[in-house]
Order: sequence, then C-alpha cells, then structure tokens
Amino acid sequence: MIPDLDPDGSSNVALPHSARDIGEGFIFLRARKDDPCPLCDCEAAALHEYLGLPLSDAVISVRWWAKLRIPTRQNCYSTWKEKEKLLELCRTACNTKVSCLS
Repeated sequence: MIPDLDPDGSSNVALPHSARDIGEGFIFLRARKDDPCPLCDCEAAALHEYLGLPLSDAVISVRWWAKLRIPTRQNCYSTWKEKEKLLELCRTACNTKVSCLS
C-alpha cells in the first residue's frame, strides 16, 4: 500500500484481477474494451511512424485499456475511460515545464 516501504519492489504482490503484465515493469489495468477497435488512417500512420515501420494498407486494430501502471508504480489514466466521467470527477495531469539552456 505504501510503495516507499518497499523501494526495490521486492515484495511479490499479486497483480489485480484481469491485469496484464507487459514487461519491464509496465502493467495494463482494467477496464478494457472487449474487442479490438480499428485505428483511423491518421492514428495508424502515427503508429507506423513511431514504430519505424513502412506504411501498409493493412487494418491496424488496438484494444483500449483504462490504466497503465508504470515502473514507478504510478498509474496513468487513458482519456478513453476518463472522458466518460463528469468533468469534476476526471483526473487532471500535473504538467512540468522543462527549459534546456545551451
């Protein structure tokens, strides 16, 4: 419950029900869409570019998950699920501005 008491993550805590460990400390957490959804052309192009793959005519489908736990044990929330809530109940991100001086 208190990650600071186990900084190296040595306690073998079981994953929550229906969670999926995708490796390197990243874990998908429920809710999720039951069926994969096809990406629109601009989303598919962005994914191809990010992965460094050539564009193809194949339809790319993805499964939406509500949360992602990152290696620091923080949860990232997707807009897919958050936008279903009332505005007052939505989680808002804290943004940090970084300036690089040359």
